[in-house]
Amino acid sequence: GAAQALGRNWYAPLLAERTLVLLGRPIDLAAQLTVRMGAMLRSSVDIAISRFESKELLAVVELQAALRACRLTHVLLREGLPDLDEFEEVLAEANEAVGFLSFSSRILDKATRDAIDDLLPNCAYRQDAVLFDRPPPTAFTPPPERDKAPRSTPPHLLFGTSPLNAEYAMLAAAAGTGFG
Repeated sequence: GAAQALGRNWYAPLLAERTLVLLGRPIDLAAQLTVRMGAMLRSSVDIAISRFESKELLAVVELQAALRACRLTHVLLREGLPDLDEFEEVLAEANEAVGFLSFSSRILDKATRDAIDDLLPNCAYRQDAVLFDRPPPTAFTPPPERDKAPRSTPPHLLFGTSPLNAEYAMLAAAAGTGFG
């Protein structure tokens, strides 16, 4: 029943197939799946970074959760698709940190820019709570300009499903009261 199906990997037989004959032509199914899953993983990491770039620095909690989900997905896919690129390579490519002497990346640039333009001038450090706290908005503290958020992201490229995306959004919102 349902208890036996819990934890079962339904994709293992599909990932175990190496070659498929379709209409008399052999198709390297493993290679096709590796290319497709690699592209989807790259897209998912890129969307996670783009969402981080479009929000304030507190969105680093959401970025961390999204990258953790991508890394776990990669580990699980790697069991059936051993030719899948390393996750660190995928992350470096999406983060634009692939140069030989690359000391910059999208995540680092965004974090530095927000710390200088938003966190330090607009937040107060609370020693008792050991965090930066944002005071109520006033006319004297306009929000900094940010990149636009990615348009209608498919749920499978974030955390898997719409309910999971909503849960992670609530967790990120709960953690987004202060930075520290």
